[in-house]
Amino acid sequence: MLSFLIGIRPYMSRRDFTVIAFTFACVTVLLDSHELQSATEASRAKLNIAQQVDHDTPPNIIYILADDLGWNDVGWMNRNNENVIKTPNLDHLCREGVNLKSFYTQSVCTPTRAALLTGKYTIHLGLQHSIIQSGHPSGLGTEHETLAEALKKRGYATHMVGKWHLGYYLKKFQPLQRGFDTFKGMLTGAEYYFSHVARCEFPFYDFKGSTSGWGLDWFDQETPVFEDQGLYSTDVMTQRAVEIISSHGLNKSNQPLFLYLSYQAVHGRLQAPQGDIDRFAHVADEERRTYAAMVWKLDEGVGNVTRALREAGLYENSVTVFTTDNGGHPAFGGNNWPLRGQKGTYWEGGIRGTAFVHSPLLEEKGVERFNLMHVVDWFPTLLGLVDRAHEKQEKPSGFAPSVGNSSGSPGLGGDRNSSVDGIDQWAAISRGALPPRYELLHTIDPMGMDSGDPLTGTKQAAIRRGPWKLLLGAPGQNVNQDKWIPPPDWSGQGQEDVLAKIYGGKCEICRFTQENITTGVCLFNIEKDPQERCNLASTELAVVADLLARLEAYNATAVPVQYPGPDDRCDPAQLGHFFGAWGEEN
Repeated sequence: MLSFLIGIRPYMSRRDFTVIAFTFACVTVLLDSHELQSATEASRAKLNIAQQVDHDTPPNIIYILADDLGWNDVGWMNRNNENVIKTPNLDHLCREGVNLKSFYTQSVCTPTRAALLTGKYTIHLGLQHSIIQSGHPSGLGTEHETLAEALKKRGYATHMVGKWHLGYYLKKFQPLQRGFDTFKGMLTGAEYYFSHVARCEFPFYDFKGSTSGWGLDWFDQETPVFEDQGLYSTDVMTQRAVEIISSHGLNKSNQPLFLYLSYQAVHGRLQAPQGDIDRFAHVADEERRTYAAMVWKLDEGVGNVTRALREAGLYENSVTVFTTDNGGHPAFGGNNWPLRGQKGTYWEGGIRGTAFVHSPLLEEKGVERFNLMHVVDWFPTLLGLVDRAHEKQEKPSGFAPSVGNSSGSPGLGGDRNSSVDGIDQWAAISRGALPPRYELLHTIDPMGMDSGDPLTGTKQAAIRRGPWKLLLGAPGQNVNQDKWIPPPDWSGQGQEDVLAKIYGGKCEICRFTQENITTGVCLFNIEKDPQERCNLASTELAVVADLLARLEAYNATAVPVQYPGPDDRCDPAQLGHFFGAWGEEN
């Protein structure tokens, strides 16, 4: 066309040539624009196809569980804490994901882990009282399907790294028999971070100075690993997780990956590499300084795992979930300010957990969600995500659709071995759909603070329905765990100076004493009063009656508490000074 214009120029006036040339230019631009638009639409179509393939392919699932990480122990929750607690990797992932601001756990380790892996309230597992001590002949019942077993049926490669704490005295209770293809980590609830030595504290804790009960608690599959002694457990766990991800990526198979990375950090004992402790030399409190270093190593590990996902080509079709297992423990550097209480209690500081989801598959990113969510919800949420992808594919052998609860009041009736108490929350998480949960059971513990017969002991219970939270019986291991504890470096108002100014400043503060330790009732509007400063039990009598009735309904479905006495056969000396199955197989 350009050569044609040049050829006719001598035979035309300047005015006519200018008009034709201008017209040609406009047509050329329009044609180019049309071609560009067509190319863009074609590219967008290809991108949409690629995205559709991702959504239709079962995602890789990375569940990262921190241990005893407090509400005030991550950078994104409390900005005033940035000079003490630094979590740049976690902050970034949360900021580009979905921040779950009303996520709830159980108050201690074992119950949360059991609820997570089964989707069932602990009253339906027999694990509603305390933890499985290393000297307890107990474990998560094999009649309850675990998330790993369910995903394995759906064609997943299943790996676990880190802390188990769901029983080990029989091999059938250990990770490799509960759906995991591989396991590296610890079987008990706590160990030393460098030596990987633990103690069967129950029943040996009374023998001060005794060498009984000590042994190595560090395994690769079922083999004790002595070679890792001297290496920091957070680093070793991260390294194994990275190796699993890298190997899975190199295989380039279509098999999806489930990695359950259950860090020991930041559970006491307070230990970290000295170089990382020195990084926080400006923190005056020694325990908080070491704790900050432990959090830093946890954050570093999560960053390395995320980087490994990208390098292995798995990131784009992965869902990463990060949660704590319960609130922080102030005696070991943790902090839940401004929430009330601590680990081991059903005050908000013991059970309201830091949590987020990070994934390219999220429809909305960089948002906060305040919908009510409980740890039991992950089971049907993750399986639902997988099953929706499988619906468009040829289903793997042994595949069965997920069994989830669609109501907002789960846990009442039904076969406890085939149904779950959790609710699929993916739509609410990913795109902000109407929250599916209106109610959750925090606990019903018939033993409460007693150590006697669980059928005749005292009761400790807590329930949430809408904005209302009811506590029946002291919600902690003792009546003194009900404080609002500022961080050690806090320079603001103290507990007595932050009395709630809502409800016109007139508040009845809920206190449990030895006199009402089992009978006291407290009621809070958590949406208005997340710090639990205003007890409304004496004025909202109808709400109290309704919630007590709900507790009775749940209690009618509960199974007996599984909390046997200690057994000295747990002594690792009998197995060569390492932990392992010490009971007789049935």
